[in-house]
Amino acid sequence: MGDGAAFAAAMREFYHDYPSKGPVPKADLLADDVELESCGDKAQVPWAGTWHGIEGVQAFLDAVWTAVEITRFDVISSVADDFGALFFSELGIRHRASGAMLTLHKADSISVRDGKVVRYREVYDVEQVSRWLKN
Repeated sequence: MGDGAAFAAAMREFYHDYPSKGPVPKADLLADDVELESCGDKAQVPWAGTWHGIEGVQAFLDAVWTAVEITRFDVISSVADDFGALFFSELGIRHRASGAMLTLHKADSISVRDGKVVRYREVYDVEQVSRWLKN
């Protein structure tokens, strides 16, 4: 298995386990200088914005899990090479305040250096999530 395939397999395992393990970053997959970008604006979605370093990734995960519970994280498709990967996923999310459920489709673009994530960018329908969080 090449580096890209091994990395993709490790990410699939992380995504699969994410609902049960919660906001714990998989530090062995992250470069110290990792940059994580979640689309949108913090005024709309509390975890939106750019987060830096492993501590930033932890702060991002804490922001997500404070607002919502991820009940399911299904990777629909992915492509990877030795430089990164794209993941297209469907998530089940429960709003902690209201209990409302949402099915969310998202795409993750991940850049890798020496087998570690240096840039992680997630894209999803910000307007849909913002409306849902307000209800």
